Amino acid sequence: MKRIVSFAMSLVLALSVLTGCTTKTALTSKDVDVVHVWTSDGGGKAVWEELVDKFNKTVGKEKGIKIDWTTSTDYEAIRVAEQNGQLPEILTTSSTFVVKMAENGSILPLEDFEGGKEFLEEYDQPGIEGKNMFDGKAYSVYSSSNVPGLIYNKDLFKKAGIVDENGEAKPPETYDEIVEYAKRITDAKNGIYGYSFPLKFGTHYTVAVPAAASFHEGLTVYDYDNVTVDYSNWKNAWDWLLRLKEDGSVFPGAETLDNDTSRAYFAEGKIGMMPAMSWDVGVLTTQFVADCDWDVVKFPLYDGCEEGPMWRDLSGSYCISNNAKKIPDEKIMEVYKFIFSPETRAAMYENGIRISCKKDVLDMVDESKMDKRFLKFATFLDETYEIEPTLTYTMEGETEEIV
Repeated sequence: MKRIVSFAMSLVLALSVLTGCTTKTALTSKDVDVVHVWTSDGGGKAVWEELVDKFNKTVGKEKGIKIDWTTSTDYEAIRVAEQNGQLPEILTTSSTFVVKMAENGSILPLEDFEGGKEFLEEYDQPGIEGKNMFDGKAYSVYSSSNVPGLIYNKDLFKKAGIVDENGEAKPPETYDEIVEYAKRITDAKNGIYGYSFPLKFGTHYTVAVPAAASFHEGLTVYDYDNVTVDYSNWKNAWDWLLRLKEDGSVFPGAETLDNDTSRAYFAEGKIGMMPAMSWDVGVLTTQFVADCDWDVVKFPLYDGCEEGPMWRDLSGSYCISNNAKKIPDEKIMEVYKFIFSPETRAAMYENGIRISCKKDVLDMVDESKMDKRFLKFATFLDETYEIEPTLTYTMEGETEEIV
């Protein structure tokens, strides 16, 4: 009996030698830190959940991290959580609130975390004071861009005879052509109009209208000494829209038309052209599925204007709250780096959710899986363009925003 026990013990020792005696001790629930993340990216919910699940089963399992991912666009919930000291460790929030939350100490600069400075240097993305930066420190970085363009119904173009030498729909290259083509497409008796401008959707004031006057060159001129504002550069931006209105080419009820309604009519083949953002590819292929052949082009330049950096809206910004200090820095930064990793941004891009604000991932995807129109939006991207924060002035003790 002793021989058998002795032999068994020898076998165990031999096996431990063969395996190198480096067997890792399994992590217990006490070793695992849960990092709560709140995101407003509803459009990417399914993709995010898949990526987070993979992280939790691989890197997270190895390093004792579990991401608890919550998707919500309820900014009021963030305010309540902030007031009660219950913010998640990582969260997305409107750039409007970043400065206020930074002043309150509710969110912390990335450089306050071990490895934060190195991350910022490696990510190499310009900060914008008043947006994702406060008092010279970065509280977040951006991961994606929403890029504008002009979408057009190729079927209606062909029906109106607006084609090239090969019989393919010929998109407008000037604002005069937008006006001309819209007039030719319009068939009011059948409820078809050449152009739609949903005035209830505020983004169009920062996309479509300024695009007409090449707003990257500066539309509004401020004279701070005399406290005056010169809007004369906006003339071109409104001129072509007024011409469209006079021609009867604009979809009726623009004053009460919101973006969803406009997109729905476009999907039904009732609108020839309209301003759009890169996120509209997903809308027109999943939400309001377009029953027409459509495409996208850059907005034309107004006569006399030179093409400058392509405007883009930066988004996908995540902040780290003061509650994150309850968890080791290296674990918080591991989750933060996962959110902004090239692999994550490439997955979002390949699935048609978001265009990376950095072009470093555009060649990491399988383009054969992607919608060609989403790919076109990505070609309009200029990653060097920086958004300036909203200017403010103080008068009689009150702060007003100049938009």
